[in-house]
Amino acid sequence: MQSVHLGDIPDYLVLINESDGIEIVIGEISRLFPPSGKENYDWKKINRECKNGFDVRREELIKGKNLSNNERRSIIDELHQIPFIGIQVIRNDIIVFGIDSYKNSFYRSFEIVKYNIPLRVSNGDIIKEFLKKSLIVKNCVNKMVSNLLQLKNRIKNLPDQIEDEIENSECNMSIVTTY
Repeated sequence: MQSVHLGDIPDYLVLINESDGIEIVIGEISRLFPPSGKENYDWKKINRECKNGFDVRREELIKGKNLSNNERRSIIDELHQIPFIGIQVIRNDIIVFGIDSYKNSFYRSFEIVKYNIPLRVSNGDIIKEFLKKSLIVKNCVNKMVSNLLQLKNRIKNLPDQIEDEIENSECNMSIVTTY
């Protein structure tokens, strides 16, 4: 029996729909005065969770669908172009970045916006800047969700896989290991 480490899961997830369980935003929140190395550790953790999320999202969306190899490749390519959003809150900084795949060859992480949480407000411009950058994040997430829902609806209209095909495909699988 293995122990469960609560620190190994993200601090928060945003799902597109609770019943689907399709993740779109993964985040980590740290202390105002974090320990040394925490920023780098959290950044790597968010990226790792997002990369794993691509596989989960793909399997959830195409589960039970009858796809030709070309259709499958096309859908996987399109899914990998719809980024995950990572949000890291550390000190009073909010770092929002996207993780997507370049032609299924490698994952890339790119900054969308970085801004500060106003802990002390000396004038209205500070709040205005905070809200402006928050709207950038909102628009980015809205666009990503819209693209994902369009693709999800397209996949939903594809024919279902026949039970015999599912059984045969599972029987043909094999795993090889060097251990």
